[in-house]
Amino acid sequence: MSSHTLITSNSLPINDTLIRAAKGLPVDHVPVWIMRQAGRYLPEFREIRLEYDFFTICQSPELACEITLQPVNRFPVDAAIIFSDILVVPQVLGLQVDMVPGAGPRFPRPLSDPSDLCRLTYGIDDGLKAAEKLGYVYEAIKMVRRRLAGKVPLIGFAGGPWTLMSYMIEGSNMRYIKRQISGLNQLMECLQCQVPNVGTAIHSVGGIPIHS
Repeated sequence: MSSHTLITSNSLPINDTLIRAAKGLPVDHVPVWIMRQAGRYLPEFREIRLEYDFFTICQSPELACEITLQPVNRFPVDAAIIFSDILVVPQVLGLQVDMVPGAGPRFPRPLSDPSDLCRLTYGIDDGLKAAEKLGYVYEAIKMVRRRLAGKVPLIGFAGGPWTLMSYMIEGSNMRYIKRQISGLNQLMECLQCQVPNVGTAIHSVGGIPIHS
């Protein structure tokens, strides 16, 4: 990304309540945003979901942009939240992730023993940077920022290494952690060497809002 795309004090949003609160500065109200800001409660979101599956939306900058802006256009929230998912990182590392209606994310082939590590794509070490594979997130953020035109700040997010590795091992919702615990020791010893790969992919996601 070129240096002229960096966020400066001159490009702060018109509504800077969230940013001021994060800095510990006085604000006239507690900043408001919704954790799952774009979702099933919006009829316009449900219409899009009838046509496209979850990860198709995440990987389509135009759709992700449209959904990100839906709640901002409806409500006087103090921030937008990019429509994405923490599990785009395991996808970058080569694992298949499906979003099953009514059940949540599922890994058809989770990491169940050390030999499964050979299925991971070490694209980061091979020069195929995570940033290149996550280009659709970059583009969605660029589109949203242009459309917001400084109205409110845009929040980005990423999962931590433990959260992502837990999903990669368990293969589904983290509430069910029996296999994580029982098979954790040997597999986690092998996974320790993959922390830099996972961390680099997470950093690629976390650094996007700064450089977009």
